[in-house]
Amino acid sequence: MVSLSVGDDGAGELVVEDEGPGFPDGFTLGQGAGLGSKPVTSLLRPEDGSIAIDRSVGFGRVVLTVTPNWRKPEPT
Repeated sequence: MVSLSVGDDGAGELVVEDEGPGFPDGFTLGQGAGLGSKPVTSLLRPEDGSIAIDRSVGFGRVVLTVTPNWRKPEPT
């Protein structure tokens, strides 16, 4: 399942999940040899949002949160 929601403030959340067993303990996004998370983790800068594995469920779920440019904090 893939779902996308955008709040009134323009922040977006993309959730991708499957019916598989989830990610193994110790797995971090971007470490696999597949094409799944590598492109996203390499393109998403920390100031633009975050990507995380949601381990609160018994299947595979990844949550990508994107902050709109106008909400970025000013550089100090």
